[in-house]
Amino acid sequence: MYRLLPLVSLLAGCAAAKITFADDTGRPRHDGDADTDADGDTDTDADGDTDTDTDGDTDADTDTDTDADPGDPLSCADALARDTSASSGVFTIDPDGAGGAPAFDVYCDMDTDGGGWTLWWWYDADRSVDWRSVDDVLAGDLADCDPNAASCFAALPDPHATELRATDGRDWATWDFDPGNSTSARAFDAFVHRTTYAYQLDHYTDAWNPVRQSTVSPRLTDPYACDADREIDSDGDCRNFWYDDTDSPYGSIRSFNLDDDGGYGQTAFAGGADNSKEDVGCDFFEQELSTTNRDCTGALYYR
Repeated sequence: MYRLLPLVSLLAGCAAAKITFADDTGRPRHDGDADTDADGDTDTDADGDTDTDTDGDTDADTDTDTDADPGDPLSCADALARDTSASSGVFTIDPDGAGGAPAFDVYCDMDTDGGGWTLWWWYDADRSVDWRSVDDVLAGDLADCDPNAASCFAALPDPHATELRATDGRDWATWDFDPGNSTSARAFDAFVHRTTYAYQLDHYTDAWNPVRQSTVSPRLTDPYACDADREIDSDGDCRNFWYDDTDSPYGSIRSFNLDDDGGYGQTAFAGGADNSKEDVGCDFFEQELSTTNRDCTGALYYR
């Protein structure tokens, strides 16, 4: 079984400048001994010079250290912008910046589709999940998820995210969040704000298709138009996103689903339970949200 978690730990400061002063204070230096010559004259320098520093320079280091600690990156995209050679692995991010909630570790994909992707929701065919204890697959906080855990049911932590990428471990597709698209707006509100939306017939909402996809597997239609080759309606597009309470064998679970119109129980991506009291887990790219979906692998990234 493919696992998403070949994660590598990796994760800086500056010292303030030390200002020093020279021994020369610019004041006259007199001969301190009371020595006199045999004639009783006071011993002075022959030239009468008082050896003062005529330039008045105190030799102080007046430079100040202007380098400021930029703090932790706000996201994986920010981390990649700071270091364009960064490799995929675990990074510490601080989505709300310094002074807000504490920074936390996440997995960053710095390779796929230009890199800079933050992993925020995943399920890795882990049968150890006690679904009787899960009542909402977006109720968690990414800051509480171990990047090496088999599953994380969290909300999207960055309200400024503009892209979403879904993957089943082999294939991936990328969507642009578009506030002018009703299906996209529903998904964004659900993922970020946990706003619930009931199931609607697909012709009531806009089609929200991916803008890019992998070319690794021929399983997906090209472009991946939400399985337009086996469409139910005349459009064959991702026209319905819902996030709502759904019955499962373990009780009601608030779940999400982007319907790909490819047939009963098939979706572009989904997490939790379907709406027919079948099993729980995930459904990504026709893995079929059915009695086998607990064996699936699925993940969502944002950028």
